[in-house]
Amino acid sequence: MAEFNIKYLDHFLGIVRKYMQLRGPYSQKELAELVGFGVSTMSRFLNKKTTDLNTQLIAAIVAKLNIPLNEVIDFVDESYESKFKRLVQFNKNDGAPPVQGESDEAARKNRDGDNTETYGRRVSDATPPTTSPSADSSSGSKVAQEGSIKDKLNGLSLRQRKFLEEFVNLGIDERDLIVDVAEKMFVYFKDKA
Repeated sequence: MAEFNIKYLDHFLGIVRKYMQLRGPYSQKELAELVGFGVSTMSRFLNKKTTDLNTQLIAAIVAKLNIPLNEVIDFVDESYESKFKRLVQFNKNDGAPPVQGESDEAARKNRDGDNTETYGRRVSDATPPTTSPSADSSSGSKVAQEGSIKDKLNGLSLRQRKFLEEFVNLGIDERDLIVDVAEKMFVYFKDKA
């Protein structure tokens, strides 16, 4: 299945260059750093030197340059539109899943660093608190745990963030199957270390 309409690639790249100037101006190197991809990957994409259209890269560019979706929607295949919109929103949120019921304004504030309370709520809603025998049940301990989870989420690569997004969008049975496989991998890596 093709995610993008190749016949609109030149149009899409023109829009990207326009927004590189409007939002920056950004060089290819600066854009690569902004979206978290290598300079050579960005250069190959912008100069049409690759036959493979990387959905992660394209969504990250649209998100980080804040390109209105209506300007690039012709480039996105109709069957892929909803997934692409979610992927762009995921990149705008820097990999943090949106809180259900969160308004666009609250999401923007959180994305721009204006509302750390929403982000903390998002992290605590998405990740149940862990308890250990040595963990104190005081509120200070819980804050430390959430901060740690927040730091770990911020340290994930774009690929890892995309995996988490796909994971949380699966049904309960599918998630359980992935957890079963992952538990065996955790045991393997712990034994190997």
